Amino acid sequence: MTELFLIKLGFDYVSLDLKGYRTGSMNEVLSQEQLKTEMG
Repeated sequence: MTELFLIKLGFDYVSLDLKGYRTGSMNEVLSQEQLKTEMG
């Protein structure tokens, strides 16, 4: 039922983030040195 509902809404692909939305999560792959450089 969910699949058909999303298709009717116009979605072709849907992904699920199993860890949920967390601010700053994109920075987890950066080293501490890279973070210091990026943050100024």
